Amino acid sequence: MTLELQIRESVISHAIVQWVQTRLFTLCVPTPLPVIVDHLDTVGAVGFTVRDDGAVAASLAARIFVVLEPDLLVNPGHPASQPATADLTVTIGLGIRDRALVIVDATAEPSDNLPDVVRDAVVPLLNDLLDPLEGQQLFDVAPIITALEAAIPSAEPDLALADGVLALRFGADGPFTPQLSASHDWGVVLDVEQALGLLRRRIPDRVPVTMQWRPDGATPTIDAGLSFNAEVIGLEIAGITAVVTARPTFVEPATLRLAASWGLDLTGIASIAEPAVRRFVRGEVRRIFADATHDGAQSLYYDIPLPVLPDILGSLPTWGGIDSSPAGMTLGGPVRPVKLAPRELLTTSVYRFGRPIWWGRCRERAQAGSGNPPRSFAATDAGVRVQAGVTFFDAGALCGVTLYPPSGDLASRLSADATGAGFDLTVGQGRRITSDVRMLVRTARGARVINLGRPSIRENGDGTLDVQVNFINDCLHLSGVWLKLALGEAVNPEDFRPGPVDEEDWITVLGARRGFNSHIVTLGGLDAGEAVTVTAHGLRVTVFADEAGQAVVPAFVAIGETLHDVTLARASHLPLPAEMSVETTEFHWLADVGEADAAATRAIDGAVLIARDLAGEALLDEWQPDGETMLLRRDGGEVELNPQPLPPEPPEAARLAAAAGLDDVVSAQVVPGFDARLAIVQTQEGRGVIVAPGSRANVVGEWEGPLIGVHVEGGYALARSGGAVQLFSVRRPGRVTFRDRMPVTG
Repeated sequence: MTLELQIRESVISHAIVQWVQTRLFTLCVPTPLPVIVDHLDTVGAVGFTVRDDGAVAASLAARIFVVLEPDLLVNPGHPASQPATADLTVTIGLGIRDRALVIVDATAEPSDNLPDVVRDAVVPLLNDLLDPLEGQQLFDVAPIITALEAAIPSAEPDLALADGVLALRFGADGPFTPQLSASHDWGVVLDVEQALGLLRRRIPDRVPVTMQWRPDGATPTIDAGLSFNAEVIGLEIAGITAVVTARPTFVEPATLRLAASWGLDLTGIASIAEPAVRRFVRGEVRRIFADATHDGAQSLYYDIPLPVLPDILGSLPTWGGIDSSPAGMTLGGPVRPVKLAPRELLTTSVYRFGRPIWWGRCRERAQAGSGNPPRSFAATDAGVRVQAGVTFFDAGALCGVTLYPPSGDLASRLSADATGAGFDLTVGQGRRITSDVRMLVRTARGARVINLGRPSIRENGDGTLDVQVNFINDCLHLSGVWLKLALGEAVNPEDFRPGPVDEEDWITVLGARRGFNSHIVTLGGLDAGEAVTVTAHGLRVTVFADEAGQAVVPAFVAIGETLHDVTLARASHLPLPAEMSVETTEFHWLADVGEADAAATRAIDGAVLIARDLAGEALLDEWQPDGETMLLRRDGGEVELNPQPLPPEPPEAARLAAAAGLDDVVSAQVVPGFDARLAIVQTQEGRGVIVAPGSRANVVGEWEGPLIGVHVEGGYALARSGGAVQLFSVRRPGRVTFRDRMPVTG
């Protein structure tokens, strides 16, 4: 009678590698110059062997990349061209504690070619890094044994390896044979006696029983014959046999169901006694299986709740089903692997000293003035700063910054962490810098020599300071009826023309009863991967900057009866970058033209023709948006226009979604007015994503808001909302570009 926990070596290998690599990503190794440990990474595959003490050793290599300071000085701002490498061996011992698979030890051993200065620095650090693994429990079988009420032999369990599978065996003797099917990354394997015991333990010892195991993949069967003696209608009847057929099945998410049905072998029993025999056996079966759920006259089942499974260093085993063979039954499933550990190397973005800088925002200055930036600056102005620095990407951890002479006295004014290092000085402090500021930066993912240059502090001809002005015009500017009200001008009912009354739809969600503006905001100078968020009425958009630090953000903003706040912000809470432009296509609502299955539009001589297909009937409407009577005529019959389904299904959006690897798309729409610059895609799970052409991952952001499908033709557009077709006028994109944070309309 044996029970085994079997796990694929690849599951344990993946979990160990990611655990170690995650910590190597932030490991700083201090060495005396000129030797610098640039970074460490795990390399190669994990090997498994059984040790003499019965434990299993999992061994992997950690590669050390070493550079020399002179190599970095030759090419400031760049990594060393030819780092030297050497490997250490990380050995993790797997053993048994009670009924659990655990890590019993974890050590690092250097190779012979590792320089002494590196070995003496890195080996103690690696052993300290591995210390938390010792005693770490990987998988406890005890809760599963308890749930199955399995009988475990008293002999000590052991570990075994074969064909890429590791086993923790209870009661096994002899060679190990893996029993995992292709769909199982792990499993508890019951031999035939243990599998039959799932039913046998529920039958009292007083009842004679014969049992047979019939494997059949995911649908094995246990056959049991129960023998009874009975006295019915004054007759003693011996050898009555009830045949029980039990099928172990898996019920999601975590239940083993033992479903059984039974019948009678009435051979040799007089027909007059058969009804009484059936009643007698039915009563006996119900007494024997009293704690089962009887869901029929001759059927019953037991539900065995399976325990919650522990993670294996972040990888999560899951219950997925059963399998069977002549050797027994396997109950297990797949393993959700822990996410890959980071392996990126340090990259930097340097902003060198230059002219003094002044930063300002219109809203802040408008609280005590016009909101405009100052016309001139003096060296003593508090807002004027002398700045330079370097931004780190994928640094892991900052290990140290060393300023080269003659800039050592600036060390107290240097701010540095894992995101970057730099100076924020007054003009007076900047004047004292007369040579280039150079520094050696050491991080867990690379080392660099950075040259920040020197400040350029000059005065204009009138004695004022030459300053770079970075100004954000974030003041609210009124237009339309709101500007009239602010100026005290007369308004008329037409200024407050309401939109159509709709049921719950995107016009209602956005509050866009007078139309909407479709925006694309382009920002540069961001950190790679940095999130930029736009929040508006009925809408939340998050886009992540690409490797070049650029983010292209779509947004819909209502032109409504009330003004809605629109917020554009960096997740880092830093100021918006100087490189920014906003493109806008305006869609002004004109009319609700009625229901349609498909529609098309064309403008002719100041009128708008709209062809509609409604339940197979062709309709032609002629509208004059600027006239006193907007609807001029409505005809039936054939028309020259070719109505298209609304909302449209643009092939450009579908192609972008396919290129991004999205295979569960429900709807894909391009951002209205921008010719497939971006697509907004909704998946079957209700998730909204933003897809851009040409990006490495294609999916560049997340969309929480309505999808608006618009068919644009010339200066007009059609869209479906509230079950009806809506007519809009279209004003093609206008652009506002911010240069040095000053708006330039173009």
